Order: sequence, then structure tokens, then C-alpha cells
Amino acid sequence: MVPKDWLKQFLASRQINHPDGQPLYRYRLNDSDFETLKTSLKTSALFGVANLAEVSGWNAAFVIYAAEWWRREYDGSLWSWEKVFTSFGADARELKTVRRNLVVELGLRYWKRKVRIINGSSRYLGSIAIEGGLPLNQLNNSSGWLGRVLKQVIPKYTRLHHTGIHADTLISECDYIPKNYQNDQSHAILGDMVKTVVELKQKYRLHEHSNPVSYLDQQIPLWREQFPLPIGTEVGQKLLSDMIITAAKADDAVMNTPFRGIRRVRDDGLLQLQLEFASFIALEKLNLPETIPSRLDVELISNDGVTRSLGVALKTTYQQKSSLKMPRPSGAVKGDQAAYGYTIRFKHLSTLIYETPLTDGEELDNEVPWIFVQQSDDWVLEGVASVSTRARRVRILYPDRLACPVSAETQHIATIANKKLLEASGTIQLSDNENNSFIIKTAQEQSANRYYLQGETLKFASMPNEVYRGFPSLSACFKSSH
Repeated sequence: MVPKDWLKQFLASRQINHPDGQPLYRYRLNDSDFETLKTSLKTSALFGVANLAEVSGWNAAFVIYAAEWWRREYDGSLWSWEKVFTSFGADARELKTVRRNLVVELGLRYWKRKVRIINGSSRYLGSIAIEGGLPLNQLNNSSGWLGRVLKQVIPKYTRLHHTGIHADTLISECDYIPKNYQNDQSHAILGDMVKTVVELKQKYRLHEHSNPVSYLDQQIPLWREQFPLPIGTEVGQKLLSDMIITAAKADDAVMNTPFRGIRRVRDDGLLQLQLEFASFIALEKLNLPETIPSRLDVELISNDGVTRSLGVALKTTYQQKSSLKMPRPSGAVKGDQAAYGYTIRFKHLSTLIYETPLTDGEELDNEVPWIFVQQSDDWVLEGVASVSTRARRVRILYPDRLACPVSAETQHIATIANKKLLEASGTIQLSDNENNSFIIKTAQEQSANRYYLQGETLKFASMPNEVYRGFPSLSACFKSSH
């Protein structure tokens, strides 16, 4: 069967006359489709692939075959054209790069698709991978690193997507991805999945439904078709359900401050402070003039005077507004230093341009308990001292001088330095020898919202640390209803 006839027969089996512009993975090639297509290409390759670009239907057949080969056969090793051509008995070296790129472009055009452009560069090989979707070898590991990556990125993208961040950028920052899958193709595919699930969450307000998967099944039965993975497998079905549930539970409030610190506690009791920046920040939001320099050094200053360089912010235009393109903060502040208070500072050479306290980066009091609630796989700081929360269970990091009665609802997790980590539910009371007590209540009807001030601070050391020039504005960080 020649490629032209295979295409005609394939479309007829889908009851369509012409390609409709959907991603190639949505055509869902079965085993028979793939084998007959492979045979067709193998037969045609006997005449030499250099002569096939002009053959009717060959470009389109090659493109959908290569995309399907990626999904079925890619094993995490170096992704190259040679492996695709070799799989049907051809030699990729017979096609010059320019000619091969034309084959891909014309083939995608037949399917009413385009070559993907990233950072101004056409990605021909990457386009094939993205059209194919998530490789089966990755799905086989979904209970491990893949599920952890999606659980980490979906809530983060929910908070940050309005600031201009791309989901594949957040994917690339994850620590869980094995080295073999740390490539632009895998990042782009997973990023598209994250973007799609967050759009579904927002459009159908999935956070308002106790069973968001069932709700989607009722409202749009074919919602799974929007994802680049085989939906007929048990692993694929579970992965999609977990993504929807993660998105539904994610904090529904977008990030409303350009600089935020998120404190987490590890299972061993180690405290971590992760920085989270908006990707683009309008100058007017920071009350900065248009005349600021085009490059600003960004620093993190702790209340003990230690300075950390965070990279360079670049002046640009975003959504028709003069803005700063922020660097991506990497790593986390760990241990005792994660409890310090922090300030964000912009400088040009030795000149201070802007300074503001890090939201949720205030100094933590070491003499009171710190309360953490679970968000996906992380335990995130909810509050300090006495706290009421909607969470059913909390972790409490507290100084060992405080006593906590042991009960069926409390479980000791770890001891680190002079602190203990406890996991508990219900009403928990911690007290010292001076009759000072702290009460933590879980499963309450409402969590307390946190408020913070924004404004121009004084440019010299003062007590208290946060002294504002003029009236600051009051902003709220509202708790999720889940």
C-alpha cells in the first residue's frame, strides 16, 4: 500500500474526509494502523528517501508515523532522526537537513498543524515529539517521578500562569525528572498537560465539586481526548484522574504579590524557604519610573545582613505595559536560615533602586510552634502560635521545651536540633512550664486569612524592621476552600 492510499484509508476509518487540525496524538493510531503504515514506509524506502519527498502523501505519512514512533518506542535515550528512519529501514543521512525540515513542514501542513517555535527557533524534531504525545515508557513510571512532577507543578502554575510563566518552564525546574527525560520535548508535552488541566479547572470551576472527575465525565465526556497520552490504559486513566483532583484542590487564588516566600517542612523536620516570583512585573505595580536602568541586580537580604544574588531583572514590555522580566530563583534556603526574615532588593551598580519585604518571608519566632498543612506532596506553613485551620491534619514543628500530650491523634515524626515535628489532628495544646499555651485546631469551618502590607519602606535600619514612608496598602492572601 502506497502512503497516499494509507492516508485515504486511515481517514475513512475515522469517518473524516480531510484532516481537521487536531494534534496527531488525537487520531489514536491502533496497532494495525501503525504496522500497515510502517510497512508502507518500509516499501517506499527501497527507492531511497531522497526521492520520496515529492511522492504524494509521503510527507504526511512520515510525520504521523514519526510522532507515533515517539509515543510507542522512545525509551529516554538521545532523541534523533536516525532512530526514526532506521525503524522502517531507511537512512536519515540521505536527506539533507534543509530537505528533511521541508518534509516535516509539508507533512504537518497536510494535517493542518505547524512547526513549533520556541524562543524564535523552529523545532522540527521537537514538533514531532509533541504531536505524538507522552511516551508509553514515561507512563509506565507514572506512579513515581511523573506523578510527583505533575502534583508539584499544577498548583504552582495555577498561582503563576497570569504572570506570564510557561508551564514547561515550571516543569523544567522540577527535581524529580530523571536525566533521560530532561529535554525540551518532554518538558513541552508535560507543560501542555498542566496547562490543559488548569484551564479545565478554571472553566468548569472544578474546585466547587466534591468529585471533579465525575463532573467532567457528565459535562464533557470526551475531556480526556484533550491530553497527549493513551487514555485506554489503566495507568493513563489514573494519571488523568490524579491531575484533575490535584488541580481541583489547588489554591484557587492567583498570586497577588510579585515576590513570595513559601516555607515547607520536610519529613525529617528540616525547614525550607522557596522563593516564588512573578515572571513579569509591571513597573507601575512597584511604583518605579520608566527611567530606571534596563538591567537591575536582584538580591535577597536576610535580617542578619547576609546578601544572596538572585540574578538580573530586565526591563521589557509585557501586555502593553513597561515591566521587569524577573529571573527564576533556584534552590531553597534551608535550615535555621529559612526562619530568618527576608527582603527583596533591586540595585544598579551600587545604587539602590527598590526594596520591599518578601511576602510570607517574615522572621519566624523560634519560641512558638509552626503549623504546616499538606498541599499535594508538600507540607506548607499555615501559621504560627495558635492556629485554626480547615485542614483535617497538620504537622507542627515546635521547640522541645513545649509539652504536648500524647494521644491517638498525635504522631511523632522527627527531631531536629532543639525542635520536634509532630503530625496531629483534632485540638492540640502545647504548653510550657510558665502556663503559656498554644492551641491548634484542625477541621474548622474556616481558616484565618493572612494579611500583609505593601509600600515604600525606609532605607535604613530601624526598629521595628518594617517601617513605611506614608500609608502602605493592605493586601490579603486568602485561603483556599479546600
